Amino acid sequence: MARAKKPTLHHSALVLVPGYQASKARWALQPRGQAVLFVHGFNGTSVGTWKGFDEILPLEPRARGLDLLFYGYDAWLTDIRSSGRKLFRLMQTLHTDNGSLAPPALGTARASFNGYKSILVCAHSLGGVVTRWALLHACKRDEPWAENTASILFAPAHLAISDRMLVKLAARLSIPVDEMLERFELDLLREQTGLAQRQRISNLLAPRAVVQAEIEKWVMVGGYDKDPGCIFVRGATHQSICKPTHTFMLPIELVLSQLAALPGGNPLESQNS
Repeated sequence: MARAKKPTLHHSALVLVPGYQASKARWALQPRGQAVLFVHGFNGTSVGTWKGFDEILPLEPRARGLDLLFYGYDAWLTDIRSSGRKLFRLMQTLHTDNGSLAPPALGTARASFNGYKSILVCAHSLGGVVTRWALLHACKRDEPWAENTASILFAPAHLAISDRMLVKLAARLSIPVDEMLERFELDLLREQTGLAQRQRISNLLAPRAVVQAEIEKWVMVGGYDKDPGCIFVRGATHQSICKPTHTFMLPIELVLSQLAALPGGNPLESQNS
């Protein structure tokens, strides 16, 4: 049996998030009202896809008070829109239930937690599609918390998935490639996102950043019409682009810079003011 990781000074060890399959979190012991929600890709895992964020980010002084959540879903057995709806429910619960998902044993500082000022969603590969469906649902419902939610997409699969990957996935599921592609509904997602953006003024549906790998074999590179210009990372691959190391801190710097621009982004502010 693997030995549980010791918590850092300001965060809990990784614990399961109740009610959300394979989802895990490192909860801030003194929350400041911001969370980062990580969404893995098709064949990834809740924490494994983001390896480095779970260990390096909690040591960063600018991350003090951040709740770090790693969303898990089964892309092999569950359709993407359903995974997006469940991600939406998780965001809704985080915003409306004032931290009820965190274990009550974490201390008195969390007992007085009174809700999130903002949440940043970071999505990789097919997780970008899951995230865009979730945020589109929030936009259509005109959720009051939506304007304090933002996203960063790492090597997203929101335009198209490479033929090589489609053939591989279809073979594993023993279905035709066309049926595999229909599972993701990429054209419908792009169409509905564009329609929603034309019908209302909202920053929710445009990510704050679209980060692309220089060495990309799995997805088509690019963004939607109203997305910001892509950030290309030299030497990065589809898998490595979202795994920070002590010599590759760009993913963490991107996350921290976007958090600083969101409500509650100053870690020196009084907790839960």
